[in-house]
Amino acid sequence: MKKTSLLLCALIICFQCFAQPICNKAGDYEIGEVYQYQNSDPTNVWEGPNGLNQVWNFSNLLLIPFDTITLRIVHTTSTPYDSLYSSATMAEYFSDGRYYFLNKTTTDNYYTGMVDVNNSITMFYDNTNRIVHRPLNSTTNIVDDYSEHFTYQTYDLTGSGTTEITGMGYGTLILPNDTIYNVLKVKTTQVQVDTIIQFSNFSTNTFVTWEWFDTSNKAPLLRIDSVDNPGFVDKYVYYLVNQSTVAVNNLEQDKNHFSFSPNPANNNITLHHLEEGTLSITNQLGQMVYCIPIEKGVVTKTLSIEQLKSGLYFLSYKTKDKLIVDKLVVE
Repeated sequence: MKKTSLLLCALIICFQCFAQPICNKAGDYEIGEVYQYQNSDPTNVWEGPNGLNQVWNFSNLLLIPFDTITLRIVHTTSTPYDSLYSSATMAEYFSDGRYYFLNKTTTDNYYTGMVDVNNSITMFYDNTNRIVHRPLNSTTNIVDDYSEHFTYQTYDLTGSGTTEITGMGYGTLILPNDTIYNVLKVKTTQVQVDTIIQFSNFSTNTFVTWEWFDTSNKAPLLRIDSVDNPGFVDKYVYYLVNQSTVAVNNLEQDKNHFSFSPNPANNNITLHHLEEGTLSITNQLGQMVYCIPIEKGVVTKTLSIEQLKSGLYFLSYKTKDKLIVDKLVVE
């Protein structure tokens, strides 16, 4: 009887260690949540094997010192772009200047659009892009089509794509700051074909994201992003180091160090509390209409905006350690 009990205990422990995880919280964000990720050197980083009961050892990731990305979940109205994406219920704001606007259901997250301030991209999904599914497990396979149009700098593009979300296995994830058991590995692939309207030529872009989820966290513990298009191939690696919830949903904008007036304006605006960086102005289509460097030692600067047509613009001020985006109304 004693041997039977011990055998049952051993079987239960074994089952608990290797039971397939079911992730019901993946991407189920709420406004006010904040996630901080540590950037790492992507050189020679491989996503590791697929399958059951794997061990993914990323303990030797080379951290990029003082390089973190903060993800804030905010209400659309707290972003400078709420007039463009009024149908979205929330936004993911990344501290490197990316905004993803989305609607969330019980089981899925759908992107309705995005803005990349640094690369002057403003995108609208005509047929929304399903980017997260709940629950996730190792047998998940979701395929969804989407269509979009967007501006990139001075170019107008239109296109469509397919997103595939696939469970790739489960096991143990070893990070530089922790070891996590019973983790699910998920692959999200987007293949997108775009046409540059001005030139009637097209390009195919492939975006692949590898993510590792556990059953208790909403955000991925580790994420590997890769971009492959005819012009370049790029890769990013970052892992979760901190998460919290704040009482307000407004984006942090350091108004004590930067402001401009008047607003609305018609002829000139004056910039205050400047430091070395770059200032740019984009229109509602995401097209950059003004860009100047701010030299070291310049504290106040007056800009002529007489050449701008009446309407809403977005003023972006980027320095070494911050990015501030605000609305500018030209009368």
